[in-house]
Order: sequence, then structure tokens, then C-alpha cells
Amino acid sequence: MPENVQQQRAAHADFAVRSESFDEGARTVDIVYATGAEVGRRSFREVLVISPDAIRTDRLDSGTVHLIRDHMPWGDPLGRVIGHRVEDGQAVATVRLSDSPENAGVVADIQSGVIRSVSVGYLIHEYADSTDEETGVTTRTVSAWEPYEISLTVIPADTAAAIRSDDRMTAQLDRIEETLRSAISAPHGDEPAGATVATEDEPAAERGEQIEEEEAAVPENNDIQQAVAAERSRVRAINEMATRHGLDEAFVSQHVDAGSDLDAVRAAALDVIASRAAPEVSTATPSVRVVRDERETLVQRAEAALVSRATGEAPSDEARELRGLSLVELARRFSGAGDSVSAARAVDEALTQRSGMHSTSDFAAVLGNTVARTLRNSYESAQRTFEPFTRTVELTDFRPVTRVALGDAPKLERVAEGAEFTHGTIGESGESYALASYGRIVAVTRQAIINDDLSAFTRLPAMYGARAAELEADLVYGVLSGNGQMSDGKALFHTAHGNVMTGGLDVDGLSKVRALGRKQTGIDGAKINVSYVTLIVNPDDETAAEKILGSIAPTASGEFNPFVGRMTIVADPRVPEGYWFAAANPNLTETIELGFLSGARGVQTFTRDGWDVDGVEVKARLDVGAKAIDWRGLARSQKPAQ
Repeated sequence: MPENVQQQRAAHADFAVRSESFDEGARTVDIVYATGAEVGRRSFREVLVISPDAIRTDRLDSGTVHLIRDHMPWGDPLGRVIGHRVEDGQAVATVRLSDSPENAGVVADIQSGVIRSVSVGYLIHEYADSTDEETGVTTRTVSAWEPYEISLTVIPADTAAAIRSDDRMTAQLDRIEETLRSAISAPHGDEPAGATVATEDEPAAERGEQIEEEEAAVPENNDIQQAVAAERSRVRAINEMATRHGLDEAFVSQHVDAGSDLDAVRAAALDVIASRAAPEVSTATPSVRVVRDERETLVQRAEAALVSRATGEAPSDEARELRGLSLVELARRFSGAGDSVSAARAVDEALTQRSGMHSTSDFAAVLGNTVARTLRNSYESAQRTFEPFTRTVELTDFRPVTRVALGDAPKLERVAEGAEFTHGTIGESGESYALASYGRIVAVTRQAIINDDLSAFTRLPAMYGARAAELEADLVYGVLSGNGQMSDGKALFHTAHGNVMTGGLDVDGLSKVRALGRKQTGIDGAKINVSYVTLIVNPDDETAAEKILGSIAPTASGEFNPFVGRMTIVADPRVPEGYWFAAANPNLTETIELGFLSGARGVQTFTRDGWDVDGVEVKARLDVGAKAIDWRGLARSQKPAQ
């Protein structure tokens, strides 16, 4: 596939924190953020090529890649990447951790190894797809990609990417060896607790005899080495046993620290393995087994089969039998209607039969879930060009929320000898906005079911899903094009804000807009030196933008382009013609905020039996809002008239 920087995704894969590399003095830790392992996506497997040529390091080199929580761009970063390398086929980053008191707990968990998994967010520049003819599995090989953030996570997707067991075992053994040597050699060094200390009243001869007895009790070096070797053998055996039976680190640490012998460890391992295989029974009546309801199984199989038919995905083994059935034949399965019953009657009965009081019919649930899944898949796979310059948050309700941007800390003032220190204040300003609800209803009609019209499950829901994603983009780009009023009564882009200019999309224009950011002042008038990292243009100007930021070797000193590789290009048709924009990193400077209702991020779907229409209705709803939080992170340029 040709290079296209707009082919960007907030994709992620999970790798590992090397907790043993933690440097307490420098507050740094090494993170393996990519291993080249296959990671499952919705309809394909993805592999990142790990090599210096494949990884674009502009953001890594400029120090703008931060360590954050769960891909949530708001809040203070947990750290910043200060170095990177490719090592043994793995992409490794050195992160300097935050020294903020609020992050002390997270840093401690990283140091102790409690937090080990990370997830990398990256932009895809080039990839190629290949499909295995036998299995039908598509593998996407990403040959050019660019990390833009690293997140701490809890559950890793790449099971091979964890802290290496050899490293972990080495750390355990080193700690144990140090303890053994210290304990065995204690009489030669500092006096241990309980040791006999000679006093002036004690005769010298008696003191000498006592010293000789203590020295005789100390093993020789070979005894120390034998004790260490035995302990190493025990720890290695415990680690190997845990690896073989899939036991976790907590099991290993428990028995290593407790000094458990191998027989006790084997017994404990057998107990864990037996508990995994224990049958699910009721504790009150041991003779009663819990089994899955056949109707529930039919619902799951039918939904998988219908999704397979609608999307062309390979069916699971359980769904394969039902994949070849038409919608009417599926209706007969749910209603129990024989072949002698008409198609219309079979569908009517399937839509009205319920498993319990006040519930939706099972057949209707299958249809509705298939539509909802198609809609959500379309929504989630839609391209979101605004992500590089937008912060995403969750709001608790629909009431207007005020986002307070704190001003700069007050300047330090000279204090004369004997004079008192004076108090400073922190200024603040706030921008308000509220969420709004958007939605439509998708209907799968009785006629579509009888006609076995699969487009009802694919084309229309997919269009609605895409429209939901486009709505988010409309709101974000509407902030730029609408140039709405800020809390100070002036427009977002205003001369008083120092973020508006007239200049072409060329090196001179970028130089002028860069200067605007450098000269920005905080709420209290302090220079804050904003750096714009995203160039936002109309598609008509995309090629010109690529030429400006493209890597071209100059033939003369006057041809030097200082902006090569320094900005990410975003092209979208919603950008008004005749204008281009620049934006700062939303993790460092406030820009535009896109808010969702808490617990309902993204499009939400709801299903019910149709009333206004015969069939099934699926309601799609999106609770969302967008607002510019601070003008300092955004700049606009109007191209001069030709």
C-alpha cells in the first residue's frame, strides 16, 4: 500500500515494562513497547515490523511521546520517552517517570513489578495485506508506523510480551544470594542481633576463646557457594514448574519467599490445577449440575451464523451448521413451525415467541444484535482524522461543565535581606459546554426477513455507524470553522489571542505560525512557548503540505527546510477552503475537548420488537459534545488572495 499518513489509527498492542531496569536515581525504566508478535484485530491479524527503517521516530526523537494511563490523553503524563532503540528484535523505550506526588503510587508499582503491561498507540503509514488461501486468515504487515503514546494497561493482549522469566528469576536469585551471604557471613561483619559483645570487664582470654568459637561456626566459602547453589536449584525448579502448568507470578513469589520445599510446591500446584477443572455445581445440592440452556445456545449460534453471512467472515464451528439457512429457515428453528407453515406465519410466530414474560423474542434478539454489531463495527472502524489534536473525556451528566485552565505559577521575586516572602496567586479561566444526544432508529422489516434481504443487516446499519463517527468529526471541525466565542468574549481565532495570521502554506507561512506559538502568553502573562505539532489542511492542500514536510535533501543553503518531519499532517474536507490550521499536542496544551457521557462512550444500541413497523427496531444513540478549551494550543492562517 502506498504511503498515506492519513491512514491513522489509535491501534494498540500490549507489551511489557522491564521493572528490573528501574533506576531510582534517574527515575527511568525500560519499556518493551513492540515485539513484532501477531495481534488480533476485528477481521485480520496485525504484525508490526520491528526495525529502525520501519519505526518512524520523529515524535520519539522530539520527546513528545508520553507515558499515560489506558490511552486517556487527559491528566498529567506519567512520564516521557527520553531514549529508544531496537534490541533483539524488540522496540525498547527508556521512559523518565514523573516525580509528581500524585503519581508516586504508580511509580512504586512499576518499580515493584506490579504494573508490567503497556500498550502503544501508533499511526500507520504503510502496510500490506496477505490472505492464507487455506485458512482464509488475513495478515496485515505494517512496514511503516509511528508511535505517539505509550499507556499502562492491566490485561496484556500479547502473552509473549511480559517481563522475561529469566530476568525475573535472576532478580529473585540475586536477592536470595545476597540474603544468604549476609546471614552466613554476619559474624565477620557488623554484629548481628543477639551477638555477644565484649566489655572492658571481660577478660581478654575469654574474649579470644569466644571469637575462636564464633569463627569456627562460620562456614567456608565453599559452604556459602553450596547453599547458594541449592537455593538457585530450588528457585529454578519452582519457576519451571509454574511455567509448565501456567501458574502466575503470585504463586512463584509465594513459595520462593516462604522457602517451600519442592514437594510442598508440587502439592500446591496440583491443588490449583484441580480447582481449574472442578465441575460447576451448586454448593447447596451437590447432586445438581448447572448446564447451559439449549435455547440460549441456539441464540448465540444463530447470531454468529447471521453475522458470518452478512459480513463474509468465516463462521465458528458451532455456527457453521446454521450459516446456510435463510432468515425464514432460521425463523422456523425458533418458532418450531414445520415446512407446511407459510413463510409469513413462521416469521410472525418467531417474532412473537418469548422465553419469558416481558422479554424480546429470541429471534428478534438475534436480528437486533446482528444489526447492532454491524453498526458498531462500522462506527469503530471509521477514520477519525481529528484524534491527533483532540482530547477525549467522559462527563457524568448533561449539565454544562466548565473546564478550568489554570494559569502559570507566579514568578519568583527577589527577596531583600530580612524582608518577608510575598504570596503569589494562580489565575484561571474556564470554558463551558454540555453534551447533547443524537440518534436514529434502524428497522429490519418483516418483508426484509421474508425476502432474506441481508442488506438490512449490512448496508443501512453500516451507514448509520459511519454517520455516528462523522458526527464526532463534524463537531470537532465545527469548532475550527465556526470560530465560536470564548469565555473572554472574543472569538477563538482573534488578533487579541495572538493565534491568527495571513500566510501561505509554505515554509514562510509555517515559520510565521510557529512564531505565534512561541510568543503565546499564559493567563498571567508569562511566556509559555507553545509548540505546534499538527498541520490541519483541506484535501486540496494535502499535497502541498506533504511537499513542505517531506524529506528532501537541499542542494543549496537557501533550500534548507527546518520543518521536515516536525509536524503530522491531517487533511479533512471539513477544513474550510482558503484556511489552514496548526495545533499543539493536546496532552501538553489545551486544544479541543470531545466529551462523551460517562459509561456510554461511542455509539450505543438498543433493540425492541417493532411496533410502528412489523419487524425489529434498533435505536442508535450518541451522547457527545465538543468545545475549544484554550486558544493557545490552536492557530489559524488565511491564505493570501491569488
